[in-house]
Amino acid sequence: MPSRRILLLALSAFLGVAARPATAFNSCYDYCLDKFSCQASVTREEQNCHDTCEDMCRRGGVLYNTWNSSNPVDAYGAIAYGRESAAAGWAYGQRSAAAAKRVALTNCSAHGNDCKIAASFMNRCGAVAASGLTVGADEGASRQEAEANAIVACRRRGGGRCKIEAWSCAR
Repeated sequence: MPSRRILLLALSAFLGVAARPATAFNSCYDYCLDKFSCQASVTREEQNCHDTCEDMCRRGGVLYNTWNSSNPVDAYGAIAYGRESAAAGWAYGQRSAAAAKRVALTNCSAHGNDCKIAASFMNRCGAVAASGLTVGADEGASRQEAEANAIVACRRRGGGRCKIEAWSCAR
């Protein structure tokens, strides 16, 4: 029914400005379905409710920014490095620290058999610097900051000519 769709859109405009979605929902779409009591899409009216939620939760939709700003997603990253093989592997944009470490180790292991996690970070950047067998790793708010911090960490461990071997940003 067109009147219900108009009512839903008007209500969504109000909700988009005045209310924050609860964090108990896994997605904007789930939140919207609950908020408007959308049932399983069997009838045309129920399908319209689902379609409206899809529209409101698309990038640029009425609920999209509200949902995402109140439910930020942390991004994890990691860098694995092999001191003797100089193999490196990294991960970014992972949903957990464990997943980031697993991906980084898997990627590094494809190039060497001595890989270990050198850096792990969340919503930041990380870098690994090495000079021979001396390795230093650190993080920073930007790639440049992470690389500078990794060079300093490498030099503090006695590295003479430290250079960046790998970097990654998790955002």
